[in-house]
Amino acid sequence: MTMRFVHMSLEGDPNAEPAIVIPECTLCRAAFQPVAGDLAELREKAELWCLDHAAKSDEAHRHHTGFRVNVTMHWRVVPEGQPPGAAA
Repeated sequence: MTMRFVHMSLEGDPNAEPAIVIPECTLCRAAFQPVAGDLAELREKAELWCLDHAAKSDEAHRHHTGFRVNVTMHWRVVPEGQPPGAAA
């Protein structure tokens, strides 16, 4: 058996589900309803939701300014020089 060193790189997995971005308020645990799609577009929607949520105060007159963001996206390790999306 012959082994050789191959440079590897990461790419988005073309066979996986789209990215999901879910921001959650750390004070009240309210969360943006996740939708899948383009990561840049999802980030913008999540940021707008956080800003809108923070602008409101609750019964105790607290502003909700802390957020935890969970991002799910899928990567694949491929040998460099391999066509995008080709099986490893």
